[in-house]
Amino acid sequence: MHLAIIGCGYIGRSLAVKWKKKNYLLTLTIQKSKEYESLLPLAQKVYLLKSFDEEELRPIVEQNDVLVLTLSADSINEYEATFFKTAETIYKLAKKTTTPKYLIYTSKTSLYGEQNGLWTDENALLKPLSEADRILSKTEKRLLQLKELNWKVCILRLAEIYGPGHELSQKNKKLSLEILETYQDTYTNMVHLEDVTGAIDYALNHKLEGIYNLADDEHPTLKEFLKQIYKELGIQSKTKWEATTKKPYLGNFRVSNYKIKSTGYRFIYPKRLIN
Repeated sequence: MHLAIIGCGYIGRSLAVKWKKKNYLLTLTIQKSKEYESLLPLAQKVYLLKSFDEEELRPIVEQNDVLVLTLSADSINEYEATFFKTAETIYKLAKKTTTPKYLIYTSKTSLYGEQNGLWTDENALLKPLSEADRILSKTEKRLLQLKELNWKVCILRLAEIYGPGHELSQKNKKLSLEILETYQDTYTNMVHLEDVTGAIDYALNHKLEGIYNLADDEHPTLKEFLKQIYKELGIQSKTKWEATTKKPYLGNFRVSNYKIKSTGYRFIYPKRLIN
């Protein structure tokens, strides 16, 4: 089986390491030349992409049975060219390809927007609150249209990712006191990197199709969660937890992971790993 991972950042690289151990025939893509050499030991082919146009993506689409899109962008200015352009190009190439493929795409649960703290499953109406999420929403729609061309498509909507290099203790340090105090009643939704790569691997092995949320079982409010981190790490908090009437930070909801668990997937980290 020939597999391509398009976008080898935090997720893609970790997935490549996992799949190298399974001796898959891997093709990887990267946009940053400084990371090109480090990917060579992980795959049979590595492409340094300058853009996501047809000329660049054609050999990758034609030569692989499975495409995994683990795209990322450094700024909002890159979202359209990175996410939607990739989806649009793959759709154009699919119309010219005689053999249907299997595609897995990692999206974000932030697309749900404001849900007033309710439990939110895959059937919830999307309410993007940012331009980035609006672009991600139309990217999903374009990729789902591949089903009309007999492609199989699986979209994994990821909660906030943590893991090696993105530990919860470090994430906490990046939050300003203003954010902590203002959005303390917002529910948190997170997923460990190993569950992201684990779910992608599971989706491949079980040929999952459709949309699946990916978040762990815990959904404490920001206030509850940070107090837990402080306690576990022995940190003395100076945050003043006072009542607030301001709107939740980038939407407020609790992500339901029931659908993917109902297929048989078992989370490696159903509870947060605090370190």
